[in-house]
Amino acid sequence: MLGSGETRNAEKLAAQRRKDLFTIVGSLAGIAALVWNLYWTLSNAQRSYVQPSLEVHTANNGNFTALATIENKGTLPKKIDYAALVISPAGADIREVVASLKSCSAETSPVNISAEPASTVLTYLPKPDEPLYCPGELSVVPMTFFYKEQKQIGDEKLSSRISIDVNAFRHPSNPSPTYEVRFVVFGDGRTRESLDLLER
Repeated sequence: MLGSGETRNAEKLAAQRRKDLFTIVGSLAGIAALVWNLYWTLSNAQRSYVQPSLEVHTANNGNFTALATIENKGTLPKKIDYAALVISPAGADIREVVASLKSCSAETSPVNISAEPASTVLTYLPKPDEPLYCPGELSVVPMTFFYKEQKQIGDEKLSSRISIDVNAFRHPSNPSPTYEVRFVVFGDGRTRESLDLLER
């Protein structure tokens, strides 16, 4: 039979073990929550891509200016592989636009662009480093500021404004009354775009 002193010691030991067990369980729960939070943060940062926006304005001399902006709302820096303005008559099928630009650039395409879904066809857009002007009032104007002058875009918003001569792509005798100007951004295996209209 245990004496009163031994009983108290046994109770203290049991209480200490319970306390240690609760401490270990609490610590493991805290570590699990921290790991999950870190995973969730990194996962969201990887999934969230940059957000492009575009404002187009006609200038007094008949040209137009385009203010292109890229915002990275994620926590990780993003690399831009290519960025450009794609200009076409309003209402033109984007698949036909990309196919014509591809043909005009003398680049070959591994797929039938006209049969591609409109949501993915921009991935086949030619990516020149100099402006490309093609028949049908089509053009690709690279925005080199975003992919040549910037190694990465951090948690920030970057803008670049350029002026474009409409006569470089406009049909001289029968120009379209309205053009669609797309700001297209490629990077991280993804394509994002923003659209604005230009009225002559």
